[in-house]
Amino acid sequence: MRPTKRICLAVAVAALWLGACNTSINAPIDIADGETSAGDLNTVNGSISLGRESHVRGSCRSVNGNVELDDGARASGVATVNGTIRIGADAVIEGDAESVNGRVSTRAGCTIKGDVSTVNGSIDLRGTRVEDNIHTVNGRVSLQEQSVVGGDVVIKDQVGGSRKPLEIEISGGSVVEGDVINEDDDLTVRVYLSGGGKILGRTENVEVIQDQVRLPKARGAR
Repeated sequence: MRPTKRICLAVAVAALWLGACNTSINAPIDIADGETSAGDLNTVNGSISLGRESHVRGSCRSVNGNVELDDGARASGVATVNGTIRIGADAVIEGDAESVNGRVSTRAGCTIKGDVSTVNGSIDLRGTRVEDNIHTVNGRVSLQEQSVVGGDVVIKDQVGGSRKPLEIEISGGSVVEGDVINEDDDLTVRVYLSGGGKILGRTENVEVIQDQVRLPKARGAR
């Protein structure tokens, strides 16, 4: 998908969210520890925060804010355009976790039953099971602490413009049960396997580097 189409899609999605129930324009939405909320939660400039062991029977979506789930929280799905997504230990996402420009990160015991996807944001999963696929265009992918991806890891094609080499780290006993695929013939993708990290499927258009641990990224890096 072309970048202009992604921007148009983000604007269209934001317009739909504004028409939904439980919508805030500038204020944050907070769900207290142990609280249950029915229906979708939507905000434009505010963040959404779910307390420990809370349950939202709907999706949590923000345009410019962050979406954060504390330990043991549950939601049908999480999405943001310009914010980050942080998912705590033992939290459950029944559907997808999606960010356009922000980072997606998880803690141990988290389960995401759909896809994890970004356009420009990094994906950092620790002790997490993703039952479907991981998709990104420009984001670095890191799977650590026995994370499992039930489907594929796919680097999507981008038409026009040069791109920096992209890195995928699979370490600490983490496993991709499907394939690792780079759909952009002009992009260099390096996959670093260490500490028992494995790819059970095939690799396509990527360079696999065995038993080399990557240095941590500087704070604030995508």
